[in-house]
Amino acid sequence: MAWRAAEETDLDWIGALLRDHIQTSMFLLDNLQKYGLGSDAPYGMQVWCLNACDGIFAITNSGSVMMQAPHATEADWGALGPLIAGREIAIVLGDSVQSRAFMDVTGLAAHPTTRDADEPGFHLNLEELVLDRRADEALRPFSDIPHEQLMAWGTAYNVEVTGKDPAVARELTEMNTAIYLERDSHRLLYDGDRPVSRTGINAQVGDVVQIGGVYTPPDLRGQGYARRAVAYHLDELRQKGVRAAVLFAASDKAAKAYRAIGFKPAGSFTLVVYEPPVVFKQSVEEGPC
Repeated sequence: MAWRAAEETDLDWIGALLRDHIQTSMFLLDNLQKYGLGSDAPYGMQVWCLNACDGIFAITNSGSVMMQAPHATEADWGALGPLIAGREIAIVLGDSVQSRAFMDVTGLAAHPTTRDADEPGFHLNLEELVLDRRADEALRPFSDIPHEQLMAWGTAYNVEVTGKDPAVARELTEMNTAIYLERDSHRLLYDGDRPVSRTGINAQVGDVVQIGGVYTPPDLRGQGYARRAVAYHLDELRQKGVRAAVLFAASDKAAKAYRAIGFKPAGSFTLVVYEPPVVFKQSVEEGPC
């Protein structure tokens, strides 16, 4: 068997592996940091290791698949079929080459999706952050924002990014908003008394953060609000000791905005969303659903 269940004694080398590939490992590192192995939390993970100790594969309790196995072969990806038999897969995310190889071998690539994208990655040393501060603009933490405002924008974001039905997107927003409030991870940008954009930290490992959840309502786009929201938030974090940031751009306009505040290209990240989730059968030969 190419894979075995990860144990506590594996965490040192797993951490080193993920930090060596931090651009596409932030979700894995953040989840392991918060939940460890075998947690029953929604984002808790079951993790398997390649026997050569040079790769891992994980699935969360909510059905998100993640991996960091740069040397995995077609046979290695295929061997995962029996291990995840009966599990619902809602999302696949990770390094594009690895994610596509896994989906091709297991048959997931042929399943209908609501989102299927390879997004360009970016990296920023915060010493090189470009700030364009405006006097009337300021970030506010989620704790200072009316709940319905958070729900409206969060639902709109999840519909746009995942393609989910609005009712399902609102349920996801309720769960995520509770997490964001607990972690104090997200901000809204206000221009005077008007909310204009949203930004957040999806993951943090040591002095590196991953930006995510960036959203500007359609009628306010094209005015630089998103890039300034991200820049203000990173400046706040820089003052607290954060040294670097990574992110993935969902569009060419977003990529242009991130370059404007100093981000540089770094790899590619795949995000695939299945609605409804795929239920794996016993083996790859049977097909994923």
